[in-house]
Amino acid sequence: MRGSWHGHGTLREFPMIERRKYRDWIKPAGLLGFGVTVRETDLWICADQVLDALARNHVLKIRGHLESYIQDHPKFLKTLAPWFLQGPAPEIVREMAEAGIRAGVGPMAAVAGAVPSRFTTRSAKKKHPARILCLRP
Repeated sequence: MRGSWHGHGTLREFPMIERRKYRDWIKPAGLLGFGVTVRETDLWICADQVLDALARNHVLKIRGHLESYIQDHPKFLKTLAPWFLQGPAPEIVREMAEAGIRAGVGPMAAVAGAVPSRFTTRSAKKKHPARILCLRP
């Protein structure tokens, strides 16, 4: 069973027990592969150095922003329609809402790409010396 979103705007923890065999096939030249899993977020990252602590801290921070917004705006979690922001919102929420508007779907359709995108963007902004290819299942 995969982790899933449940409850009244909160996330519950479920173990991820699916083995993603395709990850064994991903071997970019000169990069090391490692996984980072935090509740439903399951990233496979390839970089020229192991950044698992950095990545885990980033995922916890990003999820915290998203979970806090969902607690204040529970409809954000379940709506299948585009979400139009009214007032301030964390950057990840803005990105997901904008993606949903462009695609004509709810914002959670963008969550799988938003978290790894924020990690690679943040690393680049901080001028992290690692080359990063960040993948999600």
